[in-house]
Amino acid sequence: MATSILTPSHAHHGRSLSTSGTPAHYSSPADASSIINTLPSIDFGFDDLKSRMAAFTHKFDAFIEKSRRQVLDDRNTFRARMGELREEQTHSLHSLRALQSTHRTQQSLLATQSAELADLHSTISTISSRRDTLASARERTKARIEDAKRQIERKLELQREYARKFDGMKGRDGPEVGFWEEVLGLRIESAGWDGGVRVGFWNLVTGKSGGQQGGSGGKGMEAGGEAWFELDCGREYRLGEVRPKLRGEGEEGEARDALRRLNEDGEIGPFLKRMRGVLVDVVGRREE
Repeated sequence: MATSILTPSHAHHGRSLSTSGTPAHYSSPADASSIINTLPSIDFGFDDLKSRMAAFTHKFDAFIEKSRRQVLDDRNTFRARMGELREEQTHSLHSLRALQSTHRTQQSLLATQSAELADLHSTISTISSRRDTLASARERTKARIEDAKRQIERKLELQREYARKFDGMKGRDGPEVGFWEEVLGLRIESAGWDGGVRVGFWNLVTGKSGGQQGGSGGKGMEAGGEAWFELDCGREYRLGEVRPKLRGEGEEGEARDALRRLNEDGEIGPFLKRMRGVLVDVVGRREE
């Protein structure tokens, strides 16, 4: 139940009202005292309030202390976590730098390997090209060797055939060749190439020069020291270089006629006689 509390201001206000002309129920201090005594006693409960306030204060202080500890724990936990995160960040940065360094090293290695691979491909291409070139050259060389073998075989066959001819003529024309060598100064030497001979005559006597026939002289076949011609003794006889050099159609025609007869009958003796006659005429004309 609500209890009315009369404060001094209210009492003063009551007195003011009573003095303002409104009839009052009391008019003396004794009356006022009796009135107050008649009022019920009021228990404000200060002790309960104080205990309750103390309990609240204790609970509030405990809450504050708990909150403060919680805040301190949270802050310490946060600081510890931040330290761990900083360590993790530092470790991660070191790891990242290491990975970046490794990446750069790998990139450099890959670039080097790519360059080496390109060089290897280029070298392989060069070697393959060279191999193909060498293979082609080998085939050409083998073909040339085969051709050279065939040519050598043909030349050997020609030499064997010439040897057979020479052996046949040697028995038949030996005495005559000896006469030509001793008396007419005939010399037969190699021409310096396969199947070629050089036939020379010394001390050619013309109607203008006179002198002795025959004799070996002793000079050797040197330019200007004799009259000579080269003869190719292949499958078909061919006339090579002639000294003194033939001039005009007449001299060349006589030499061609002697060579034609040699290819027709194969007789070397008559051919030498004809060629000696041609050379005698040539030397005689040079002396005129």
